[in-house]
Amino acid sequence: MRIELIIGGVVSLGLLVAVAACGGTESDATDGAGEVDAGSSGTSGSSGTSGSNGDDDDDDDEVPGSSSGAPTLKSDALVQGNVVLAGIAGADVIYLELAQAGVSLNAVPLAGGAPTKIADLGAEDEYLVNGGALALWTDVDGNVGTLNVWTRATGLKEDVASSSIVRGLFRASADGARIAFTQDVTTTPQGAPTSAPVGVRDTAASTNAVTLTGTTPIAGNAMNLAASACAPRMSFSGKVFFATFCTGTDASATSAKLVTVANASPATVVRLDAASGAPAIKPIYVTDAAGTKVFTIASANSAGMLINVTSPVTRATFEDDVADGTMLADGSGVVFRTTGNALKKASTASPPVVSTVLGADVKGLIRLSPDGKSLIFNKLDRQQGNPLIDINAVDHTAAVPTAVSIVPTASGVPLGFSGSSAFVFFLGDVGQSGAKLKSMPAAGGPTRVLADAVGALAVGSGTGAVFAANPKQVGQAPSQFTVLELGHVDGATGEVSKIADGIPEGEFAAKDKRLVYSRIAQQGSGLFAVTLP
Repeated sequence: MRIELIIGGVVSLGLLVAVAACGGTESDATDGAGEVDAGSSGTSGSSGTSGSNGDDDDDDDEVPGSSSGAPTLKSDALVQGNVVLAGIAGADVIYLELAQAGVSLNAVPLAGGAPTKIADLGAEDEYLVNGGALALWTDVDGNVGTLNVWTRATGLKEDVASSSIVRGLFRASADGARIAFTQDVTTTPQGAPTSAPVGVRDTAASTNAVTLTGTTPIAGNAMNLAASACAPRMSFSGKVFFATFCTGTDASATSAKLVTVANASPATVVRLDAASGAPAIKPIYVTDAAGTKVFTIASANSAGMLINVTSPVTRATFEDDVADGTMLADGSGVVFRTTGNALKKASTASPPVVSTVLGADVKGLIRLSPDGKSLIFNKLDRQQGNPLIDINAVDHTAAVPTAVSIVPTASGVPLGFSGSSAFVFFLGDVGQSGAKLKSMPAAGGPTRVLADAVGALAVGSGTGAVFAANPKQVGQAPSQFTVLELGHVDGATGEVSKIADGIPEGEFAAKDKRLVYSRIAQQGSGLFAVTLP
């Protein structure tokens, strides 16, 4: 990876996304948004010395493996020079500028415009992009530092919190107007975090709207960071904050609280998992898009639980032995898997109405379609460390839901649905030198081979995807890294367009139909954006 000491990976391309009922994939803190695999919307990286970028000896006219002769989409130059993409915060691209004088964090509008310098990046500083904000930790000592936050609206807000956990427990609303973060973290003599109060505030404010604090196992609201089986999770649905966490400092704790903080003044912490008493749920949850309903799993009997957040809070359990699942974005229901590998769904009516989608052989949920109607799942057991799995799809809204086999054996890598929900993208024919990007109608039909690829990312609301191909090593050890060639393909028609070559691995991201990427070349290095078909 390019300048390994500076970046920790901006976008993971082609990596299989794990599924959990919480809707997240990070081990330390995840979002609870309303998709099966909806994880953090931001990216993280760690800073350090810049090192060598190496030289790019590639022919700039070379095109991706299966797009020879294809037209090239016109890209807009956002910033010229030696830069590293860090992520997208709201309508801004966050990037590192690497200069002789040092490394700095900067922002430039995704649509194009004048760049803004945010801050110089010290050798020990850490940063993370989430929602519409950039978090920057300075004076880092081990796992904690001083938190500073940048948004386009507020500029850099310095000294937001002290002793804040770096690169994980920070969340921002999509517009960056509201943030949540750890502060005043308690650590062991060896520096391991054990407990963390959480501040929630408007980003423009100078004080917290509310602080989750206290380590009393029942009454306390500070996050237990010592419990390895109870990782804290937090997210925003709109500007409504949610979090689940074990309390106290007991390393063996497993039952969690679920709380919310509405976007209101005065702000209050409202407990959702129970009216009182001991924490009552597993540390997982998924919300609807509006932040009015929550799905979680109770500690007792692994019962599915639906919570209506609007006052007064109501709770309803609907089935025991729930393994995982997801809330539909519109809040109309939950699709879930049982420990017996049945796929079911429950309405959010009172009481919930449960129906069976598939009676057996659903061993893992992989992805919910953007329209919420279809799911990708696997029937075979996953092999630890092996991303290859079988791929199946089902429309849970059909009168008689029927599983569609896309890849029957453990030989595919599922990449998700097209933005239109009509197609499933996946990698097949996976070998040491790469794979084939393929698509298949989610409702069943012929498989289309789209391109030689090492990964892909569905973009926009149509049937398109960005794919990466032809990985090449450039530079000299220890600063050697991989560059890729990017192309765009329509999953319905197979039409291919070239985007660019010389893109360092992980240094591209998309928002709607706007793709941003950094590029290195003997001529033309910089940060670019392209509007996709």
